[in-house]
Amino acid sequence: MGFSLGHELKPHGATAVSLTPGWLRSEAMLEAFGVTESNWRDATRRVPGFAISESPAFVGRAVAALAQDPDVSRWNGQSLSSGQMAKIYGFTDLDGVSAPIDSRTRAFVSARFTRSSASTRSKGWINRSSVARRQASTVKGKIPASREGSATGLPMSSTSKAAPKPSMQFARYLVPAFLGLATRTGSLRGTLSLADSPAPGPVVLLIAGSGPTDRDGNNSLLPGRNDHLKLLAEALSSGGISSLRYDKRGVAQSVLAAGREDDLRLETYVDDAVGWAKLIKNESRFSSLTVIGHSEGSLIGMIATQRIAAAGFVSLAGPGRAAPAIIREQLRGAPNLAGRADRILVELEAGRTTDSIPPELQSLFRPSVQPYLISWFHYDPAKEIAKITIPILIVQGSTDRQVSVEDARHLRQGNQRAQLRIVPGMNHLLKAVPDDDGRQRASFSDPAIPLHPMLIDEVSSFVIAADQRRDVRRH
Repeated sequence: MGFSLGHELKPHGATAVSLTPGWLRSEAMLEAFGVTESNWRDATRRVPGFAISESPAFVGRAVAALAQDPDVSRWNGQSLSSGQMAKIYGFTDLDGVSAPIDSRTRAFVSARFTRSSASTRSKGWINRSSVARRQASTVKGKIPASREGSATGLPMSSTSKAAPKPSMQFARYLVPAFLGLATRTGSLRGTLSLADSPAPGPVVLLIAGSGPTDRDGNNSLLPGRNDHLKLLAEALSSGGISSLRYDKRGVAQSVLAAGREDDLRLETYVDDAVGWAKLIKNESRFSSLTVIGHSEGSLIGMIATQRIAAAGFVSLAGPGRAAPAIIREQLRGAPNLAGRADRILVELEAGRTTDSIPPELQSLFRPSVQPYLISWFHYDPAKEIAKITIPILIVQGSTDRQVSVEDARHLRQGNQRAQLRIVPGMNHLLKAVPDDDGRQRASFSDPAIPLHPMLIDEVSSFVIAADQRRDVRRH
């Protein structure tokens, strides 16, 4: 409702938001537990999860803070929480706690799942897997080639036994959270998928590829859904790795942040990625952050990684050459357009816009998109990846018809420290699809086609190893 009202009221200078409390200690709830506001903690003896509850005054203070904010329009159309507002505006609950669902959850987890720190980091709430069996070589920086069809999960010491799964009193809070990121032109929307683990664990930021692509990896210019980023998030979550993915500005629930096309730059997308990374990086529930970029998101991720203290970077089907070279290659099959396109590309590479655009090339080089192209052409992926000093994984499918294996090898040449994994039979959407016209087309509109298992195994291994290196350096 807040999203719709915000859209309708924005032209009139009004702001609409949806504000929700956490577990509210209403009069009815206190009565049900047989306690009052003065002794409500007594209820946690029966239901430890009640420790994260908050008083009605807490959400009331969130309303008051929003009402007094002269820049409240930055929240227009967003779904907000009282805990989120407490972090930003600095108010507390009646007992002085500023973010009940964070502070009290930590206390709850500590009391309910007490374990030594060494045991917590070596065992975890996970299952044995091929990742675990490769743990020794992974820590040494040697990740052997994956086998198709192997299970995935988080590393576990060879002598430890799987810990029992946490009770539903805790697990109920491990559902996807829908987040918002305020930007200069409007709010971006994303989904935080949490791993089923009470102990701090790694989180990844998933950056979508080119075009109007949403948080799940679906492009509005293509029919149907393929959900490749959603499937990746779900696979990582089941293996103990949390993830944040988001709608690009101007797409799906981030549509109001679109702005003018002629104001858009590649750096705008980089700023968005950095903003999301900073939003989750310092959360106590996460032990490290790895940036994962798909297709054009690979370049965006490379540049963003240089501005944040990430544990690792993963390029999935990322081009290894500058955009003008790729465009020229794609137009070779249309000789009647290639020459005219090349003259336009020369101008844009020099940083100059041009009005002489043939009708056949308007969709590619229209005047309003030229400033974006100029900013994009400024970057060479092989040079940008060379600037990254943290661990890098490059994953490329052999049946990808958009980005070639040679592109991946070119990226690897840009940074010799990077690990390169070529996945046989994986296409551009990271799915197990052969080099067949019909099967390739079907994969772009069928979410039932699974991701390639080797992809999940390789990415999981890398994220875990990067997290452990960060943990070793921390200690």
